[in-house]
Amino acid sequence: MLRYGILTVVTGLMMTVSAPAQESARIVRLKAITDVVRGGQKGMVIQLDSEIDRLKDRQVVIRALFYTAANDLLLARPGAYSTSDGFVTTQVVVTSPFALTNVKNTELFIPYDELSLGIRGIHCLKFRVQVLYFNGFNFAILDQPDAVSFVLIQP
Repeated sequence: MLRYGILTVVTGLMMTVSAPAQESARIVRLKAITDVVRGGQKGMVIQLDSEIDRLKDRQVVIRALFYTAANDLLLARPGAYSTSDGFVTTQVVVTSPFALTNVKNTELFIPYDELSLGIRGIHCLKFRVQVLYFNGFNFAILDQPDAVSFVLIQP
């Protein structure tokens, strides 16, 4: 038997070693509900269901990022709804208890004041939901459906 890289040759037979299956996730349902009040703040809830595969006992981040109509990330004020680099987000962290996990009824709440920064008027915005996990080097995006447009009227 001779070994060459990932192939093993045994008396004329060739066996290949396949790469391990990749981690994956996908969002299977996405819905935005407006004019929801949480903690005394009026805002929007993004509800979603997702499937997470091959991430047993790993933390998975489900987040929404917010954009202007021109596709620029929306700047945030410091606080709970800000990314580390200063953009508006809302997120939850889930731990997948099984090799294949269906995560139902995840809710991401964002107060309207965080989106408008308290500026009155009509704001044409978008959000994009992402499913990510830390792969040991950086955060890898597993799923990212198309952005959803919405209008925010801030009286």
